[in-house]
Amino acid sequence: MGLHGANIRGDADRSGAGFGTKLEPAAMVPKTDPGLEPALLAALACYQAESPLLASRAAAALQRVLAGTLGSPWTDVAWRASRLTGDGYPVELGFTSGGGEAIRYTVECAGPEVEPCLRLDLALAACADAAGMAWPGEIVDRLRQAQAWGRLEYGTWISGRHGPEGDAFKLYVEVPAGGSPAAEAWARDVLGDAPLLPSGTPMLRMIGVDAAAARIELYYRAHGLQPWEVRRLLGRLGLASQADALLDLVEALAERSATERLPFAQSGFSLSLPLDLQPGAEAVCRVEKSSLKSGASAAPSAADAISACGASLDAFDASAATYVCNTSVGYPVDSVAASAHITSAPAVFSLFAPARSVIGPDGLVRQRLLDIAARRGWPLRHYAAVSAPLADRLRARPAYHGLLSFIVAHGAPPQLHVGLRPPPFPQRK
Repeated sequence: MGLHGANIRGDADRSGAGFGTKLEPAAMVPKTDPGLEPALLAALACYQAESPLLASRAAAALQRVLAGTLGSPWTDVAWRASRLTGDGYPVELGFTSGGGEAIRYTVECAGPEVEPCLRLDLALAACADAAGMAWPGEIVDRLRQAQAWGRLEYGTWISGRHGPEGDAFKLYVEVPAGGSPAAEAWARDVLGDAPLLPSGTPMLRMIGVDAAAARIELYYRAHGLQPWEVRRLLGRLGLASQADALLDLVEALAERSATERLPFAQSGFSLSLPLDLQPGAEAVCRVEKSSLKSGASAAPSAADAISACGASLDAFDASAATYVCNTSVGYPVDSVAASAHITSAPAVFSLFAPARSVIGPDGLVRQRLLDIAARRGWPLRHYAAVSAPLADRLRARPAYHGLLSFIVAHGAPPQLHVGLRPPPFPQRK
């Protein structure tokens, strides 16, 4: 995606223990002998100490999805030529404040000798090998069409998740930097025709597809994004009530105000929505009561306002201050006449920026994350163990932390996700 580490995804360890337990990376290596690079093996050993079954499953899957890197004839550069991380390492681990003990990662699906335009099919084959996944033909066709319009830098990445409930894989598919009419048409099918922002056009840079969960995530680059624009995007997804909490979390991590402007210039956002809701499909949706403007120019009633958006009023949920309705116009629709925002409840919004821009060098990022985790009760035990070699690292580059992602979903407080290139552990003497 060009913005290294912009992977907005999921669950970290739910264990309630503190961050003081010392985990020796060489003490327990997963029983599977994956032939993986030492830094990745050291990270897996940290997981192994607390989640041995998950670590073994992750190691076995990594053998398969990293087969292209492990078998690359370009052995001298295979582990330092990726655009996924700051120093070219082809694996990024993911940790989130949201709980759970899942092991998450994103990897290159091929060695550096493979052209980016060929990697989508290789990623599909790797997922099939790792989990027996069969991707819907219509989705594969649309992904191919999205990439057929220009030059690619990395092509496709694979994201894996290994939790108590099973293993799952997701594709991150690059959109050409010059734009893709096919990708933009797909985004309109999902989001509707109304512009995401009134001024400027954010650039669609990547499409994430999770076939098992039947979700699509659209990733946009939007440098210079302003707080009022973040609020508008949240409103489009029916998440306006979460705006203050999201910006409070940004301020806590950056230790700078986010009232007038975001405390970082490089930024982007993603919108995650169900795959199966397309224009013409029936879906339960909600219209925020507060989004219906009052005044002479407004529709005379909520029912009329909702009807103006192509929906029928079913009920009013007083506790959530939302009108529940059915719509056949697809995902978020902005009614100019009624100023109503209609969205489906499962929508998820993410705001992301490089950790070094939000906080600083790796050592400071780690300290800030663990300090806030301790205050807020976030279960970041796995992150604390894997990132231990970075505790005193104050060099700006290469940055081992990737993007910080601030995630908002219905019915939950904002969460934080961080991407991390497995850091080298000091060699024992």
